[in-house]
Amino acid sequence: MIRKRIVFLVVPLAFALAALLAAGPALAAKGPIKIGLLTSKKGVLAKHGSDQMNALKVFREKFGDKVAGRDVKFFIEDNESKVALAVTRVRKLLTRDKVHIVMGGLFGSTGYAIAPLADRYKTPILIWSCPDDISKRKRKKYAVTYFSCSQPMHAFAHWVRTSMPNIKKVITIGPDYAFGYESTGGFQQVFEDMGGKVIQKMYMPINTVDYGPYIGKLKKDADALFITLAGAQALRLPKQLKEAGLANKYVILGNGTNTDEFVLDAQGDEVLGWISALIYSADIQTKDNQDFVKSFVKHAKKDPGYYAEGYYGGLVSIYKAIEEVKGNVEDKDKFFAALRNLKVATGMPAGPRASDGHGTFKMNVYVRMTMKDETGKKRNKVLAIIPNVSQFWNYKPDAFMKKPPYSRDYPPCKNCGN
Repeated sequence: MIRKRIVFLVVPLAFALAALLAAGPALAAKGPIKIGLLTSKKGVLAKHGSDQMNALKVFREKFGDKVAGRDVKFFIEDNESKVALAVTRVRKLLTRDKVHIVMGGLFGSTGYAIAPLADRYKTPILIWSCPDDISKRKRKKYAVTYFSCSQPMHAFAHWVRTSMPNIKKVITIGPDYAFGYESTGGFQQVFEDMGGKVIQKMYMPINTVDYGPYIGKLKKDADALFITLAGAQALRLPKQLKEAGLANKYVILGNGTNTDEFVLDAQGDEVLGWISALIYSADIQTKDNQDFVKSFVKHAKKDPGYYAEGYYGGLVSIYKAIEEVKGNVEDKDKFFAALRNLKVATGMPAGPRASDGHGTFKMNVYVRMTMKDETGKKRNKVLAIIPNVSQFWNYKPDAFMKKPPYSRDYPPCKNCGN
């Protein structure tokens, strides 16, 4: 009887072992898994791209170039901070390099431009920038976004109205393209739904050098400025607000990109006291994050910001999806489904994230204040953590998507004439 039981146990195990041994050579015969990475090494977003490349070094140092039993090869393309060139570079990755997945995009407008290529070439693209509508009204079969531009701003507006009730009138300022419209729109929507008023809206070209004409038009009766800055704007506008004597006139609120660690060391004391929100801060006190910060500093000689953590987190997500399909990335539908439905509880410096079922992820939002620590170093100190934030905030998805997308003119500034 004992011998029979042993035979019954050994035979299935032998078959299972044989299957595993057979699968290894089969996967290896397919060659390496190819991951295409889009970044900006030149142009207005070059510093952001530099952070992304240092994050890639940290990732490879920790996870290596092998996953699910297969070698990984990275293909890096520079779009030089140009949207049109991004399309060309991604098309090259998909058609010439035959990558199994692409990740990248820094401008929100870049995300909109490259998303159609995912379906055209039936290859997954993880859009690293945060174009709102790719995960809402313009969803693609093979495209997923890292998050939505308006997502943290919804949560931030709620926090402002709840925690700073004296702020009732706000002026919004943002870059004149998708990222600015969607960040501003997300804040305005929730802020006004909770009784606040946006009394003036301004959009400025990303390459603006002289902000004097805009600063001179700021209404004096606002309680706060809600600012979204990108690229070199983060160096110029804060300094010119201070030179105009307005640094202490308003409470300064805004997008976490305003004082992101990619630029924080180069900014002066004019950004101290600025309150912002984003999906990351180097100040997050978890082991996952502190380990990441330590490794990043070794390579970059400075703290990581959102651009670094996001690239690292995106790569963690891709590796997790590859593991879900046991390395079989050639089955594009299963591979993309694994990425789209991903849930990651640990290993992400910015905290856990989980699919929202609409092409992006729920995640923590961090409210931060820029201040100096005991050594005199500027940091984005975390004031509050808003967990598990959806791109739809507390609105019902179907009802939300029946409204127009956030744009230069939506939501309308119904209090701007008052």
